[in-house]
Amino acid sequence: MCNATFNKVLTETKICPKTPINIVSESSPQFVDSNTREELAHRFITESTKQDNDDLHWDKAMDVIRASEEAYPVDRPTEEDLLSIRAAFPTTSLASLVNSSPTLQSLVDLGVRLHHWEARGHMDLAVKLDFVRDVAPVVRFLADVGVPHNLIGNVLSENPLLVEQEIDDLKTRVAYLASKKFTKKEIAGIVGESPTWLGFPVKIIDSRLGFFQKSFELNGDEVRKLTVNCPILITWPGTPTQVRINVTAVNEWMGFTKTEAKRMLMNFPKLYRQRDEDKVLEQFNFLHNEVGFPHAILVNFPRSLTLKVAYTQPRHEFLVSIGRDQYDPKLPNYVSPEALTDGLEVRDLEFCQNVAKCSYRLYNQFLKMQ
Repeated sequence: MCNATFNKVLTETKICPKTPINIVSESSPQFVDSNTREELAHRFITESTKQDNDDLHWDKAMDVIRASEEAYPVDRPTEEDLLSIRAAFPTTSLASLVNSSPTLQSLVDLGVRLHHWEARGHMDLAVKLDFVRDVAPVVRFLADVGVPHNLIGNVLSENPLLVEQEIDDLKTRVAYLASKKFTKKEIAGIVGESPTWLGFPVKIIDSRLGFFQKSFELNGDEVRKLTVNCPILITWPGTPTQVRINVTAVNEWMGFTKTEAKRMLMNFPKLYRQRDEDKVLEQFNFLHNEVGFPHAILVNFPRSLTLKVAYTQPRHEFLVSIGRDQYDPKLPNYVSPEALTDGLEVRDLEFCQNVAKCSYRLYNQFLKMQ
């Protein structure tokens, strides 16, 4: 979505961009008087920012944060309210309603992929929305936080329930990140790259950041770096349960030290965002026990551990057959784990040219004989 389209959608719905949001301040809530809200906000910011030590503990000031969130109850419509505003006629797809719905047209103009909403069972949500009342405030909030205009459509595509969130709750969640010394640019990147981030209450985000800090003995700067580099790992449904299993696999089953496990986390966080730890273990066993790469080398190539044995094994066997299975970094023609595993089948031509130093036809003939 270009800036022109973004501004057109907002102006045509009589919602013009306002003064940028101060990410550490909030407007008066619906259910709390302004004095109470200001006191909570002041306590939140004071308690959260008075620590100068970089080794932040992410569970500090949680009582204040919980009080802030609990002070703003969400005004949810009743089932009777929903029934009164649902589509008055049956429909098989949102596409059939776009031409007759200014709200859906505006969503499409923003780059929202309505088929994602439909596939996830959010048709009722889509047909009851009013763009000015429900969508435009969230769009303006995301823009003021710093999310690029061309990513706002993707955020709403991946997280349609964001339009049901109270703006006050969204402000509290952004203020939490600001209080933990994330810059506005970093916050915009987190929200843009992990569309579900703002759907999580502060106490859940805080708990997950604390989980990674304690599990890998991270300091404050390292927690921030991990979050900025891979925010989706924090909001991943497999965190913390599957991550714990993956940590056990890396430390105990594969035999990497805690220091090595932390190093791989910081360099390639997706290693711990794997649903099937057995496949990672299978690849490790092949690279370590069959090919002979020691831990000291594999720790530098964590991505290689996430690729498939089905592609790695024939490459290794082919290199053995032509005498180019040279895996010692101290000798000429060294083949690294990355060179052996990278690219999979779509880049076999590069493997042949750069690693095996042979024609693709020869390698293809070898594969056919297997």
